Amino acid sequence: MKKTLSRIASFLGFAPAPVQRRDYAGARIDRLTNSWKSSNQSADGVLRYSLPILRARSRDLAENNDYVSGYLELLSNKVIGPNGVRLQSKVRGGDGKLDKDANTAIEKAFAAWGKKGVCDVTGKLSWVECQRLALISMARDGEVFVRIIRQRGINRCNLALQFIEADMVDVNKNDTLENGNTIRMGVELTPFDRPVAYHVFKRHPGNSAFGTTAGDTIRIPAEDMLHIYRQLRPGQTRGIPWTASIMTRLHHLGAYEEAAIINARTGASKMGFFTRGLDASSGLDYGKDTTGNLISEVEPGSMETLPVGYDFKSFDPAYPSNEYDGFVKRQIKGASCGLPGATYADLSNDLESVNFSSIRSGTINARDSYRVLQTLLKEQLLLPVFELWLDMALTFGQITVVNGKRGPNTTLSVANYDKYNAPLFVGRGWDWVDPLKDQKANSEALGNRVTTRTRIAAEMGDDFEDILAEQAREKELAAEYGIDLEPLPQPAAAAPAPPPEED
Repeated sequence: MKKTLSRIASFLGFAPAPVQRRDYAGARIDRLTNSWKSSNQSADGVLRYSLPILRARSRDLAENNDYVSGYLELLSNKVIGPNGVRLQSKVRGGDGKLDKDANTAIEKAFAAWGKKGVCDVTGKLSWVECQRLALISMARDGEVFVRIIRQRGINRCNLALQFIEADMVDVNKNDTLENGNTIRMGVELTPFDRPVAYHVFKRHPGNSAFGTTAGDTIRIPAEDMLHIYRQLRPGQTRGIPWTASIMTRLHHLGAYEEAAIINARTGASKMGFFTRGLDASSGLDYGKDTTGNLISEVEPGSMETLPVGYDFKSFDPAYPSNEYDGFVKRQIKGASCGLPGATYADLSNDLESVNFSSIRSGTINARDSYRVLQTLLKEQLLLPVFELWLDMALTFGQITVVNGKRGPNTTLSVANYDKYNAPLFVGRGWDWVDPLKDQKANSEALGNRVTTRTRIAAEMGDDFEDILAEQAREKELAAEYGIDLEPLPQPAAAAPAPPPEED
């Protein structure tokens, strides 16, 4: 029936109505979107050939681009801080109360293991520096590997960490094994994509300048390796550099700024060219170089007279113009959107045009990103390392309660591992944007019983129990010196003077 009506309409000279099709505008392919490249490959399918180039370019930006270099330093300061993410042991006894003796012993033993030269196989890193290296490597390279070394005599706990750069895991090793496992970019996976081993070069493939080669790969079981990275897609086996989405923009911006600087320097030099007419004399009284070019020296404020027939054509580039600053700002604002935890003010170090409201809003949003990154580090590095350390430290009797209810020099038993495995990692906090208003808001929240002092202390990166213990020690110390720490009474405010009486 439809074909018959169409033929009749065509015979009578009527054009058939276009077929209306419902679809998404973003899925259309026309003259405006034909160049829009797209891919339905898996996460690993995209990374297979792109990852080495992305990693190399990200490192180049980290070494030569001011904004990326500053961003890595910003992450280190804001997420890790000067003291790192600190351990608070929260072991409780049979009565449900905190076991102070066990908690103090565990924290003290972990701090001793975390000293420089103990926890790292190279002897160069402390536990805080390990946290910093893990975060920076993850942001720059997309991932970092930490090998667990269990070896007698390496330290008292017989446990140390070895940081392995992403290049060491062979991205070109891909295979299907007889047991059903697959090797994807150096990571051996079960049919459920669960990592069971990592295939690592014996030596770094980038050390060829020192006369060494990468050699064959060795298989390291997954229980001896921590793979730290942000997973952005299901089935993603390797980490992606955080600068991947903005590296093209920053690369061209760096070249643009370099060209503008050279152009400004050239313009400030007031360069020019000598032109010679038909009636010119035999030559200028300037010397020439080996290729015959004229050599001239210019002094500030000097004036010279050209010979007959010579003219001077000045070369005065006027760029960068007034649009330069706005264009650079626009590019940095775009780049800050693609870097976790970055704001324009922090990335550019530009506080010229911000106000209190804008910087407060940006700071709060950035701190949410910092907390997410702290949680990522806790789950992928801090908690696994602590559990491994606790097992080895208890096994080899390295956690001792010096004084307490258990008696002097009591060693904690590995049989109570589950009881002692109660860590709380407290990340660094941040000062209030407006201390007076924020303190008043916290006071009102406490009065309304919608928060606790523990939560307020945690937001500042402190532990409420430590604050109470420190206050108790202060009172004891003040009592020894006969000093009262109670706040002094404030003088009452004077009553306002009555208004003058009218006649």
